[in-house]
Amino acid sequence: MHTLIRLRWLILIFFVALFFRVVFLGSLPATFFVDEVLSGYLGRYLWETGKDLYGNVWPLLYFNKFGDYYIILPMYLDGISTYFFGVTRFAVRFPTVLIGALSIFPIYGISRRFSQSSLSGYLTALLFAITPWHIVLSRATTESVIELFVLLLVIWSLLKHFESRAIRWFIFAIGMSVLSYFVYHVSRVLVPLIWLSAGVRGFFSLLRMGVRPVWKPYVVAGVLFLFFTMMIGRTDWGKGRFSQTSIFSEQSGVSIRMDEMTYNLGSNAVFLARIFHNKVVGYSREFVNQYLSYYSPLYVFTSQAWMKTRYAVPESGPLFVVGLVFILLFVSQKSQKKDAYFVRLFIFLLCAVAPLPAAMAVIESPNIRRSLFVLVPLLLFAGEGWARSFSLRIWKLNLGMLLSVLVFAELFLFSYYYVKQSNMYSSLYRTDGMPEIAQYIDEKLSETQTVVVFDAVDFPLYYLFQKRDFSTDWSSRFRFGLEIDSMNMVYPTRKKCAMDFSTDEFARYENAVFIQSSGCEVPLHFEKIAQIQAQNQLIRFDVLKRQQK
Repeated sequence: MHTLIRLRWLILIFFVALFFRVVFLGSLPATFFVDEVLSGYLGRYLWETGKDLYGNVWPLLYFNKFGDYYIILPMYLDGISTYFFGVTRFAVRFPTVLIGALSIFPIYGISRRFSQSSLSGYLTALLFAITPWHIVLSRATTESVIELFVLLLVIWSLLKHFESRAIRWFIFAIGMSVLSYFVYHVSRVLVPLIWLSAGVRGFFSLLRMGVRPVWKPYVVAGVLFLFFTMMIGRTDWGKGRFSQTSIFSEQSGVSIRMDEMTYNLGSNAVFLARIFHNKVVGYSREFVNQYLSYYSPLYVFTSQAWMKTRYAVPESGPLFVVGLVFILLFVSQKSQKKDAYFVRLFIFLLCAVAPLPAAMAVIESPNIRRSLFVLVPLLLFAGEGWARSFSLRIWKLNLGMLLSVLVFAELFLFSYYYVKQSNMYSSLYRTDGMPEIAQYIDEKLSETQTVVVFDAVDFPLYYLFQKRDFSTDWSSRFRFGLEIDSMNMVYPTRKKCAMDFSTDEFARYENAVFIQSSGCEVPLHFEKIAQIQAQNQLIRFDVLKRQQK
């Protein structure tokens, strides 16, 4: 009976989570980011042809767009979805949304073992269902949401193995850990750390209670996964993304700052420069700064975290501000349940290692996507703090009830800002206008009309997605960087404006239609015949044609 009641509550929370992730999914976010269209189009293309756009047969490890090596398994999922929902934005986004909503089941199991309380488990699952951080990323076709679900299954199965010592849970945890390597790059660092944390937890059980510890299998697994990660890191496809974003890259600015400070000392201070301005000091301080930024209240509870990203939501942070009160309530009261000590130790260790992969990178840092795993310990703490608040009173009023009102007030405000305001801010970082240009060409121009699109690096994917064109011919025509000379009568060019064309280049496209940003100058003897409006009201494109003589 208790199991049935528990399942009913969890199913209800699941539908709450699904609702907040699926409502308006086809139109919110309003802009269709290039990573989304790549995932949806390439996923369907793989199922249709058995090849990627470079002709590789059934790739399993990556798709190399321009040296960044996208992990390809989520693309297969998005491709399957298009068979059920059509080749639409909704279909591309739905697998991530569904998996994100399903995450409430393992987070409940983890919370229940962490707090030894069903109420904490339900409240943690509910917080997970409505937290802005997870909702926004789930709706944006973000691989980290799928990765988080898999990692939650790893942690949950490890906790089950702590309890029962049943080999099936150990094997399941191993299987999910391997799977995570095919989902998102960050998990290749987190998985070894999770297993090593489980080993430390087992070892401490010997030191504290003298009980027979189970720690060696976890440490061995952690070392093997670490070795596996290091081997992947030696390959071009394994180190591609890290070499672009890491603190050791030129883009971090560490080496430049060290050189500047050395120069400031003058030519006679070589000894001082070697002590204070060496790479070890510079990179260490950069790492510490990055690491601490992920637990900064300004990052976790304010819009500072994502306002300059494609996930921007004004006036709303990744977590509700009332969550800080929940975490403080959790910290202020010592748990009386001694049998939960080692589970709590394991979670605290995960809290310590959660920001490590994100702290090793500097691009768009602190990064709301790479640090999603930080959400797990924070919600576990907040969920238990929320449960504890119901046992406290303030001015003869139940504190839990008062804080619950604040939770749903913040949820209401977040929903408003996300639905009504976020598109204006996020569209600036989401390839705005390309879907509208593709739709204009498809619906307003004949297939025999020559069309030249300027500043069209990513446009080919949008055009083929709009046309639902999965011809096998494309895999022989795309070059590295997904460059292509023409698609039927459509010619994408990397040049920014029509004015960049020479007279000879104009002559190649006699009677063509030219589409460029409205910020570009209109060439002499050309006229505007239409204007294409992007989602952001500030972004428009002019449709040009040569004037008749």
